[in-house]
Amino acid sequence: MLAVAEHLSPTSLVSLFKDVYRTLEPNGKLIITTPAAWSDGLLRIFARLRLVSKEEIDEHEFVYTLPLLGWYFGKAGFEMGKVEFGYFELHLNLWATAAR
Repeated sequence: MLAVAEHLSPTSLVSLFKDVYRTLEPNGKLIITTPAAWSDGLLRIFARLRLVSKEEIDEHEFVYTLPLLGWYFGKAGFEMGKVEFGYFELHLNLWATAAR
């Protein structure tokens, strides 16, 4: 799920993670990326300057942090020992993986 989570409400994200957990094979992995919470304001400035798509940024429902993503993984049934997190692109974006 690359650049999808930010377009979903937290309630929808938990439901989606539960479905992914239910349908993943053992050792299967969910991989997600999303903008870092602190970069939301910067993205909105970029959208006003027409450096990124205003429509896409306006569709962002929620901003997530690594601890919050971990909490949602836990709510969905993923074990925290099988979850990994990090940043990329100068800490503008988050990545996370959760294995079944």
